[in-house]
Amino acid sequence: MVQQPIRQLTPLAAFSWRSFATQTMGRPVTKVPISGVDHIIAVASGKGGVGKSTTAVNIAVALAGMQHDTGQRLKVGLLDADVYGPSIPQLMNIHGRPDTGK
Repeated sequence: MVQQPIRQLTPLAAFSWRSFATQTMGRPVTKVPISGVDHIIAVASGKGGVGKSTTAVNIAVALAGMQHDTGQRLKVGLLDADVYGPSIPQLMNIHGRPDTGK
């Protein structure tokens, strides 16, 4: 598999995206940093059954297969906040209860 470089946004597009991403209905969003997390990708929709979980799994698997500039693989986490029942365990073929470290 040939790995394609990630396209970089132009400075103007990056500024516009940051401005858009930090606003909700014209109000600034309060960002709470998460230790050890550099980037967050949210997959959301107001409609069910459109493939959000499948898309999230595909993004996570693709990112996990990529390498950082240092040659190390990217570390990827995946959180399913579906209130009607998470489908990520089924999509990832995971069985049993999650290990919470307690």
